[in-house]
Amino acid sequence: MIRNEVKVVVIGLDGATWNLLNSWMENGDLPTLNKLVQNGVSGSLKSSIPFLTIPAWKCYSTGKNPGKLGVYLFYYFDMKEKRIRIHKSTDFKAKEIWDYLTEYGYKSCIINMVGSYPPKRINGFIVSSAIDGVPRNYFYPSTLDETLKKINYILEVDVNFKSPLSGNSLKKIISCFKSRFKLAEILLNEVDFLHLSLFYTDPVQHFHWNEKEKLKLMWTLIDKELGKFIEKIGKNTYLIVMSDHGFCKLKGTLYINNWLLKNGYITIKAKGKTAETFSKIATFFNNILRISGRIASKLGLATKEQIERKHLFSYIDWSKSVAVAIGFGVGLIYLNHETIKSNVNYLKNKLKDQLESIVDPKTGENVVKVFNREEIYSGPYVNKAPDLIVVPKVGYQVVHMINRSEEVWGKCPHGRKAFHDMNGIFLVYGPNIRRNIKIAPITIYDVAPTILHMFNIPVPKDIDGRVINEIFMKQ
Repeated sequence: MIRNEVKVVVIGLDGATWNLLNSWMENGDLPTLNKLVQNGVSGSLKSSIPFLTIPAWKCYSTGKNPGKLGVYLFYYFDMKEKRIRIHKSTDFKAKEIWDYLTEYGYKSCIINMVGSYPPKRINGFIVSSAIDGVPRNYFYPSTLDETLKKINYILEVDVNFKSPLSGNSLKKIISCFKSRFKLAEILLNEVDFLHLSLFYTDPVQHFHWNEKEKLKLMWTLIDKELGKFIEKIGKNTYLIVMSDHGFCKLKGTLYINNWLLKNGYITIKAKGKTAETFSKIATFFNNILRISGRIASKLGLATKEQIERKHLFSYIDWSKSVAVAIGFGVGLIYLNHETIKSNVNYLKNKLKDQLESIVDPKTGENVVKVFNREEIYSGPYVNKAPDLIVVPKVGYQVVHMINRSEEVWGKCPHGRKAFHDMNGIFLVYGPNIRRNIKIAPITIYDVAPTILHMFNIPVPKDIDGRVINEIFMKQ
């Protein structure tokens, strides 16, 4: 193989969507992104299923669907043990871009990518994300410690995203982003490949979607920092700006375990356990699980062990229950095969038909599409996948919580104003890249093989994505 002397930089903007960015670019509020669009190739990026931060970022870094990773969410339900388990980086069973680069002698730097703790040993540097629940040793190699301290690297921000987005909170978030860009700037010249993620854009959009001026201010400040960073990038560098999924206004929430409870698929252990009691346990579980173990411990809420043991599933009578769902946004249904007396396929089809018949009571619109795992996943770990995947249509979400009224349909818990959709952003700029071109939607699986192609590394046959040849000028 002839070594290709190029550099590739990926900026991951969690939840970035053209739905917001396009109008602000047109109005001149985001000059950096607009310049990149005018001088590069842009388009929509179709995310993974589920279109959540995990597994989406890992689908990007491996080019593979979750069936080849063995991971479908931040956490999974162990049906044998009847408990939740939280994933760590070693649970992902596939090589990532930087693993291939290491094999071919290239050096990489990964900053703040979700799902990267504990950091693996690569030829280069890894600084894990705080959302992974990192207690210590969140970076590799250990010699990075001095650099992180010198620049006052901010691992996490002390912000309650559900509270009003004050100027002080936004200042903390942007300061955190600045520290990420500063570290990237320092390490840029030492590596061939650099990935930098900004995560807090996601929770800000979840809870403050209706506050467009504040959102615009956040993205304006990000655009400014991105512009300063790009000035440090050499001419022979490919720059990719992308997101893991998109965002849209939330219209309604389906409480899927409420539905399973009402329709006889779940039975609660004791008659004295009211829906309200069950709801309190479910709420505790959900609140803790959506925060990293490190932050939860810091707030005195729970340890990782408590998160995995104290949850709503401990209140289910498993001898009489046949299905349960997890997930906050997309529903992942696991069947309890120990109690299923009838044909499993019959049960799956029955659940699928019943769930797909649920409608928004205000509009009469069907709100979910249900898939068997074999329909959307392939690979050696499909047997670890949930039996059914309940995918909400645009503007809706599916949550596992049991609300106190046992309603199947209701307002979003925790005050979310928006949720993800499938369509993220993709933008590439650099040598031999076409200019001012908008391409047809690509998939999140296509980015990794395209990056390997940029380095002249053969694309492994088991990668699901393709090289996005249409971004390159014809030779």
